[in-house]
Amino acid sequence: MRSALIPAILLWLSAPALAQVAPSEAVAGRVAEASEAWFDLLPSADFEAERGYFTPSLANTMPPARWAEFRRATIARSGGATPRYRGHGLTFYPGDTLRAAVDFWGEAVPGDIYICGYVVWAVPDASQIGLTRMEENIVEVTLFRAMDQDDALQTLTNWRCPDGLVRAILGLSQPEETG
Repeated sequence: MRSALIPAILLWLSAPALAQVAPSEAVAGRVAEASEAWFDLLPSADFEAERGYFTPSLANTMPPARWAEFRRATIARSGGATPRYRGHGLTFYPGDTLRAAVDFWGEAVPGDIYICGYVVWAVPDASQIGLTRMEENIVEVTLFRAMDQDDALQTLTNWRCPDGLVRAILGLSQPEETG
């Protein structure tokens, strides 16, 4: 009994370094609210309103013209507007300031092009939240179906696409509602 308990204790002691932090309900709720509002805002392409979500640090490194250029380029590369973004994953990271990463995806218009990525929020406490990073990747279905399946699977996974969408893009199953 004692010999089985020692590895369990060692695993438990190492878990905080390996696992995500369990935030309070208030913090988790605030991240969910901010993410939903952010994803609702993105289709409007209101770049100045988007900057209102930034942390001061991101606002200083991403001036208005640069942010607008980044967003316009993403919209152009995706072939048009993305009418709806959906969050599908949430991971919390400890540190001086708690960070929350939210994976997301959206389908661009015209179809067969998707956006997959993630946003990272700084959450100093339940009343404060600010965007510190956004990663958007353009997923062209025809391109990924032409790739080696293992390479395509790895790229789509790295780009934080949801499992159901990955299966649909690679023709492994029928598309399903994800997130």
